[in-house]
Amino acid sequence: MKPETNQMLEKAQRTLEAARRDMRAGDTGNTISRAYYAAFHAATAALEEAGLTAQSHKGIHHLFHREFVKSGKIDSQHNQAFSRLFQNRQEADYTYGKVFSPQDATDAIRQAETFVEAVAALLST
Repeated sequence: MKPETNQMLEKAQRTLEAARRDMRAGDTGNTISRAYYAAFHAATAALEEAGLTAQSHKGIHHLFHREFVKSGKIDSQHNQAFSRLFQNRQEADYTYGKVFSPQDATDAIRQAETFVEAVAALLST
């Protein structure tokens, strides 16, 4: 694995831990945002390892789907979770007055953990 890829996976893990801390502090919106970014860093790591880069979040999602989901390397359920995390992060970061429940935040952490684990497993093969 490239050193850069490993650094990105480590950042995904640190961001997951930040999401857990925010959850313990009761900040559900920030939990949702951090959970998405954990998955984002993992997806970026997978693309880095494949020698691909994108200039936007949508670009990362597009390339990830094309390279890893369509090829069958990653199950589509993980990509669906990645998309849900992105949509919720958009609301958490840019919609004022939106309140996420503790269950929403817990679900986001679980989805991000599963996504990061799937990417890490892919990259370890």
